[in-house]
Amino acid sequence: MKALSRGLIRRSPITIATTGMHTDPDAPDITGAREALLDALHSAPAGTVVPLVLDGISLSASCAAAVLMPSLSDVVGGKVPGRFVVVEDPSGRNRWDGDAGLKKESERLGRKLVCAWQSKELDLVGAVDPQVRSTYDFVLGRWRTGGDGATARDLAGHFDVSIQAASNRLSKASSLGLLYEADRETVSGGGAQFVFVPVM
Repeated sequence: MKALSRGLIRRSPITIATTGMHTDPDAPDITGAREALLDALHSAPAGTVVPLVLDGISLSASCAAAVLMPSLSDVVGGKVPGRFVVVEDPSGRNRWDGDAGLKKESERLGRKLVCAWQSKELDLVGAVDPQVRSTYDFVLGRWRTGGDGATARDLAGHFDVSIQAASNRLSKASSLGLLYEADRETVSGGGAQFVFVPVM
């Protein structure tokens, strides 16, 4: 596989103004971070990751959902194609509340909200099903071991499924904001295939 012609750009991070514990989703620091994240996502070019950094911050589940839900909802709704949100949580203390908040919002909205969450390890939080998780993990593994993305052919061979089923899995993870369609390469015999890289 050829080197990717284009990967993801990382934008300057969004932070929450005041450190410490936050429990009020309507507090100015929380609403300010929500608007800053949403503005950054909408103003970024395609192929951009917008990080939310939670360093020295503890968020309740409702605060985590309040900050992330509008941006992730726009990602899932296709309003910001090729733009993504990740959370950097160095202590890992916000992962449980972030997961709980996004799952609750997913149920309320009737659409799955999922986010790549970097603490001591990279994980997915929110309403992520096992198939999406295994698809993401496979693409992430290829990226980490060789700097290559993954195609539907790669996925089909690994999971022993049809090319169409593999393509559907990649499309689903991409629509949730977890994979980026970074390149397109020609296939011997004609046609083309898309190359996906992990959002991280």
